[in-house]
Amino acid sequence: MIPNKKFLGEAGQKSVEKFTRLTEFVSSIEMLVKEESDRGAILIITAVLEELLGEIIKEGTASEAYGNELLKIGQPAGDFESRILIAQAFGLIHAEDTKKLKIVQRIRNKAAHFDRKGRGFNVLFDSSSTIDQVAELSLLAKYPLSSRLPLHVRLNFVIATRTLMLRLLQRWMHTYSNTSLLSEEEEIAELLKKYKATDIGDYLKEIKEKIGDEHLFHNVLLQFNAIFKVHIKKDLGVVKFLLSELSNTLFTIKNSEVGLADKDREDLSPESDR
Repeated sequence: MIPNKKFLGEAGQKSVEKFTRLTEFVSSIEMLVKEESDRGAILIITAVLEELLGEIIKEGTASEAYGNELLKIGQPAGDFESRILIAQAFGLIHAEDTKKLKIVQRIRNKAAHFDRKGRGFNVLFDSSSTIDQVAELSLLAKYPLSSRLPLHVRLNFVIATRTLMLRLLQRWMHTYSNTSLLSEEEEIAELLKKYKATDIGDYLKEIKEKIGDEHLFHNVLLQFNAIFKVHIKKDLGVVKFLLSELSNTLFTIKNSEVGLADKDREDLSPESDR
């Protein structure tokens, strides 16, 4: 899997070295866990999935610093369960992948806890509940479980999770942060530039002269832009109507404020005490 041009260039936050390392790791996951116990294999595989989810979430944040903070232990995306929830909630992974990840989470939770009935941590791919979960996971991964023998169950688990890892790597490659958000000042500057030397721009000048206050004019601009974006009709008539209504509303409010301020001054004057 080779990152595309956009992945390498515009995204900017992704570490190509880390992506390559994880891709190689995933591709050889069977060999890497071959000598591990069942518990060890499950914990290693889950750790890789958790890491991949973290990279996807981090890539979807406004900056790498925000992403790193979000992924710290004790923070909203600081553990496997939270990362699944956040990635699903923000549409960073598909619902089918969420189902698979939750099954892996249940298998991991069982592997991570000591069995007090005598088998310790050795309650894994020979456990009927784990076998059922691996069968469900394998079916979702389009690699149905053909035997309930522990060795076959383990192999299916590894193959199904490797398929899931590759899916997450693909999602990581196509996740980009939203860096297009503008401050109010930037939005105003962009609007004035956009409508310069147009009929709308000429009308904006009229509104600005009518209002006579740059701050109020900018407020009208911001309100106008928010409404105009979702308005079905976008002709000059609609523009004039919206700007006129917004500016008149501001005038009414401003005049009311002035009237109230004058009344307050009257109430505080010495003559009012007589």
